[in-house]
Amino acid sequence: MATRTAAYAYAILAFFTLFAGEAIRNTFSWYGYAGWIAVMFVGCVVVFAQGVRAGRQVEGDQSRASIRPLRGLLDQRKGAAFGRLWPAAVVLLGAYIVWAIVSLAWSAYPLGTLTGIAALLVVTFVAVTLVRSLGWIEIARALAVALTVILALSLLFEIIVAAVARRPILPVFPIDVVPGQKIPDAFYWSRALLFEGGRIQGIVGNANLLGFIALLALILCGCLLAAGALPRWLAISGLALATLELVLTRSSTVIAATVTTVLVLALGVLLRRGARASRAVRRRVGSGVIALLLVGVVVALIQYRSLLAIMGKSDDLTGRFDIWSTVGTLFLQRPVVGWGWIGYWLPWIAPFDHLAERRGVVYLQAHNAFLDVAFQLGVVGLILFIGLIIAIATRIGRGELGSADASASTVGVLLPALLLTALLTQALAESRLLYEGNWALLGVLVLASAAPLAQSRARPDDAAVRLDESR
Repeated sequence: MATRTAAYAYAILAFFTLFAGEAIRNTFSWYGYAGWIAVMFVGCVVVFAQGVRAGRQVEGDQSRASIRPLRGLLDQRKGAAFGRLWPAAVVLLGAYIVWAIVSLAWSAYPLGTLTGIAALLVVTFVAVTLVRSLGWIEIARALAVALTVILALSLLFEIIVAAVARRPILPVFPIDVVPGQKIPDAFYWSRALLFEGGRIQGIVGNANLLGFIALLALILCGCLLAAGALPRWLAISGLALATLELVLTRSSTVIAATVTTVLVLALGVLLRRGARASRAVRRRVGSGVIALLLVGVVVALIQYRSLLAIMGKSDDLTGRFDIWSTVGTLFLQRPVVGWGWIGYWLPWIAPFDHLAERRGVVYLQAHNAFLDVAFQLGVVGLILFIGLIIAIATRIGRGELGSADASASTVGVLLPALLLTALLTQALAESRLLYEGNWALLGVLVLASAAPLAQSRARPDDAAVRLDESR
């Protein structure tokens, strides 16, 4: 029990680190962040080793697995929560990582690729450790707690800045600014706009990141509350904070992700209610939702200028068109194998120190995960990445939404479906899916879907009791 409690506590801290990395870097610099990650990695090794020694026990919502490392992840059983296609998802995940490692052979920035490979392996190892040590419901709870803490600290941070400092503040560590020149807004950790009706940035220093964290928290707390798998006070607190900060951030990317997630939620509810209906009826419902999505995309493409004006965005999507054009040009120069893996663009490594500069701010991503993969790993890497997405989406989509145990269906199928929808929608305008918290969450979904998740058959009220007892 102590081992599982330690693993659960580590999961909360790991998710906090991965989703609030900007806050840590803003406070302790990149060097301090590297030290933080080193300590977290040591902790991950310890948790993994403890899990290997202790083995996996069958406890309510926990899955049964062998004491051998990773065997539990690859133990397919009929009736697993997500369906039958786990081998493809896991194999494609491994192939994608191997291809990223191999790209070191032709990388245009070997040091950056080495750093990116190390980061990719560490975050993936964290995902493996969490799935190896905890059940899916426990992982979801830990993520919900971590995100709620980030939201609470973000609101407190913005209140202090607006009420006490009463002026924009920069990160603690030095930023390169030209004396006498106006500091770009993007450089500020917080612009003290909470009481002025402006967009807040929270401890992560970015309204888009904070808004997406709020969306994930809303999904997690809502589903876990519906399933009775999270203490009511915690779930309601998370929902309140998430809703408030969704409004206060007003991120167009997150608004789009929210709309898409709501549509998938509606589809899930319809399929659950129509579980006993004929296959033809379910097919018509699914086709109708897909048609609605396509119509929405067409309307958005035709009226995108009006929509951007409503959301306060420029016609070029805040410089994204220029970034996409620049990255696309580089991709065409090395279309097959790409320029080499790096993941998060490191600001001290060429060409990323000036590749996407706008109004004095150097942006460190392609603002599209798929384009970023194509640029770094070429068409080969893009095929593997898209294949991975299709495989895990198929795994989730073929889950038993119509299960007699509605609460198990909520946590075992609907929750991962909504999380994946949010991740993929954001990936069209951001590259966060390739690293840190988003990559860890994607890895958890892939690996957890490969394991026999007994929580699909567990009673959520028992799980909630165990959580209360473990505090």
